[in-house]
Amino acid sequence: MTRYEFVGLAVIGVLSFLLFSCNPQKSTVKKEFPISQNLTAHQIKLQEVIKMGGIYKTDDYFVLRDIYDNAENLFYVYSYPDFRFLYSFCRRGNGPGEFLMPTVIKNMPDNKFAFRDHATDTYAMYLLTDSAAVLLGSERHPATDGRYCWEMNYIAEGQTLLKKMNEKSSSRGIWNLRQGYVLDTLPNTFDLDRKLGDAYHTEFDDYWISAWGTSCAFAYFFIDRIEFAEVRDGKLKPGNSVGMNTCPDFYLFTESGSSGKYPYNVDNNIVYYETLSSTSQGVYALYFGMPWGEMGKRHSSQIEVYDWNGIPQKKFYCDKEISDMVVDEEQKRIYCINPDLYEDAILFFDYE
Repeated sequence: MTRYEFVGLAVIGVLSFLLFSCNPQKSTVKKEFPISQNLTAHQIKLQEVIKMGGIYKTDDYFVLRDIYDNAENLFYVYSYPDFRFLYSFCRRGNGPGEFLMPTVIKNMPDNKFAFRDHATDTYAMYLLTDSAAVLLGSERHPATDGRYCWEMNYIAEGQTLLKKMNEKSSSRGIWNLRQGYVLDTLPNTFDLDRKLGDAYHTEFDDYWISAWGTSCAFAYFFIDRIEFAEVRDGKLKPGNSVGMNTCPDFYLFTESGSSGKYPYNVDNNIVYYETLSSTSQGVYALYFGMPWGEMGKRHSSQIEVYDWNGIPQKKFYCDKEISDMVVDEEQKRIYCINPDLYEDAILFFDYE
């Protein structure tokens, strides 16, 4: 072996260490959309001074999350569908009955609004009315395994679909939150913790979760893939998937050096999905398709629509970038936020 051959093999070895791929089962659905449509943004101006960090919808109300550091209340409630401000609730702070880091439990029925506050390990549930958010109850349930509950979706009474994760470990499953036990789990598709070893972080195979009734979907952050499943008798039953059959080659959490565009190599990974929204008819996935290092400067402008079997239906091209959304299929309207560009307005797109 010559010196140059040895160096070449060494370089290949280093690259193999830094860049990994994985091979799950083959997807059954191709990512091809029969219909595409260009959408034009319209604005709903807000008088309230808030920094929008999330948009949610119940049967009769919209709720906006205020993420200002000095916010007095964390949630603002608006009438539906005219977006008239009604009140704010959920006081921010460290005192009794106050919260700091709520993760909203999506898909709640009957104008109920619930969340888990990671600062206090408290689950709280409210009933939204025209005049106030009525506290129905709160319970403290500390995390016992070092993993916190994220991406929480109501399925049925005593059944919540959620992702439990920390920096190095994640799982998805159906939980009875009040009694604190798991009903079923769905194994992670990609065996990245074993393949990457110490270089593994849960960001690599992280995903958004959205549910409607007993149907649910998982859209990956760094992998161009959406998986579908159904909850039956408290069990998660995998369905079709769409997109990539293999993982991309990941950039790891290492410094990129002076010649890199971003401070860390991981910022070069492509972010594929920025959020999900569900309706009775299917899933709306907000596609980004740019490096992680660009997020914050830019957001998504493409929305992919699938039915609950994972069959592509439509693709929307928005003329404005958005960071979060909810879909009203009765009105055929998508309500969106982008606090980096529109601090005082909600965007909406009408579609056919």
